[in-house]
This record gives sequence, C-alpha cells and structure tokens, in this order.
Amino acid sequence: MLSRTVWLRLLACLAILVALPTYLALGARWWWVFDLATHFRFFYACALLPLAAVLCATKRWRLLAWVAVALLIDISWLAPHYLGRTVPDDASFTRIISINVLFNNLQRERVLQLIQQESPDIVLLVEVDPSWQPTLSELASQFPHALAEPRAGSFGIALFSKLPLEDLQVVETGSTGSPSIHATVVIGKTNVRIVGTHFMPPMSSERFQLRNEQLLATAQALAQKPRPCLVLGDMNITPWSPHFRDLLEIGNLCNSQAGFGIQPSWLGAIPIDHLLHSEDIAVLNRRIGPQVGSDHRPLIVDFVVRNAAK
Repeated sequence: MLSRTVWLRLLACLAILVALPTYLALGARWWWVFDLATHFRFFYACALLPLAAVLCATKRWRLLAWVAVALLIDISWLAPHYLGRTVPDDASFTRIISINVLFNNLQRERVLQLIQQESPDIVLLVEVDPSWQPTLSELASQFPHALAEPRAGSFGIALFSKLPLEDLQVVETGSTGSPSIHATVVIGKTNVRIVGTHFMPPMSSERFQLRNEQLLATAQALAQKPRPCLVLGDMNITPWSPHFRDLLEIGNLCNSQAGFGIQPSWLGAIPIDHLLHSEDIAVLNRRIGPQVGSDHRPLIVDFVVRNAAK
C-alpha cells in the first residue's frame, strides 16, 4: 500500500500537470501548439475544480494557489458564454443554419431532412465538393436566391436564402485561395451584410498563420462595411483563443454564443462553428442541431435586426 508521502507526491504531480495546459495557453499568440491548448478550457476547468477541493482538504496551499489561478483563468474565458443574454420582445425572427457537411459525407439525405424540418430562411453549407451538386440543385429548388462554389477537397461553399440576396460575390480570403461568400440579405426593408466562410484548420505553424490571416482579413472587411452584419461558418477556432477575441474587436462583432452556454459543434467536444454579429442584431435562440453524417453538427440561430424597417 502506498504511503501518505507517495500519495502527496502523486497529487503534486497531478496538480502541476493538470494546470499546466492553462498556463501554456497564455502563449497562444506565439505558437500554434499553445493556441490549440486554448480549445479545451472547459475540460480544464472541470478537472481543476475537484483538484482544488482536494488540495484545500489536504492543506497543500502552494499547489492550491497554482491550481486556483489556472482555474480562475479558465473561468474568466468561460463565464461570458453564460452571461449577457438579452431577449427582445419580438415574435418575428429570421432563422439561419450553418453546416459543415463534410465533403465525403455519405448521409446527405440527413442534411436535406434537417433543412426541411427546421425551415430556415438562410442556409450556409461548407465543404461542398462537386459531388454535392445534386444536393445543391435540390436545395436551389427550395431557396430562390443562392450562390454555390463547389471545390475539390474541403473548402467548397454554398449560400441559400428564401430572402432576397444582393451583391453576391465569392471572395478568396487571405492568401489561401479558399472562398468565402459575401452578400447582402434583405430582411424587411433592412440590408444585412452576411459573410459565410471556412477558415484553415491550424494544425501546423503555416496553417496557424494562414488561419490568423483569414481572421484578420475578415475582421477588417467587416469593419469597413455598413452595419448590420453577420459572419458565420466553420472558423476552426474556439472563443478562448486570443485570435478569436481579435476578430471580435477589430470587426466590432458579438459572439452569438453569449448567454447560451458552451455549445460544442465539432466531435461533440469544442465549439468551432460560429455565428458572429454586429450589435444591432439580437439573438433569440441558438442551438446545436442533430448529427447529419458529418464530424460537425449544425449551428441553428434565430435572430432579429433591432429597429429594422418593416
């Protein structure tokens, strides 16, 4: 049987190791590996909280301070998702769905079924390659306004709308050549700028830099456009990265997840599919949809434009 001394040493090692990723994530601006560490703050907090209780009970004060500071850092990033929700008194809303459909998804009828069931006004699909053309054609019969840019691989994109779309264009964001769709959707008599996008997954130093370049280019483009505006899609970043915060600040955007809690969209683990909006848009409801055969789950958002002209 292990002695008390051995148990305490094991506890010390555990405390150091569990809190370490939170501290490493503070270097997210400078190294892509540290940026990846930001994605799991929710899990860090879940592990650190009981560990802090054990350290307090065993009076390991120095280790408790190490763990408690890490826990507070994680909580400071998580708390905004549970705060700040305001619901306007407005029964009418616009529903938008964003889905990373996975280009080699063999269950495409599930995508169509979800769209039929949810009856959205606007749909964004990413990872549509040329094999998705029959599905896109079927959606085009339901949505009179559309722009599709299927591409080989995982960066094709398509936007469908029941509401009028103007100024439709495909924009290659950053130097990657991956397309985004920029458009103006007419809601009532109000023009809302909308950007549908899919950023580079930051799984290497080069891809990390490319994704951040796309984030910056999108933020700057939105900052120069008239309000109100929306940007949505698979952004391959969680809200806990400082680069995500830069996107919000430079683009003058709000995270639709605020007040709705953590809503993981990828592998049921982390939120990397987003809808961001200007302050003159209010989110009534935000939820993650069911599985549609992809490694991502759909993002479904109901919103209103504040003081929109009727």
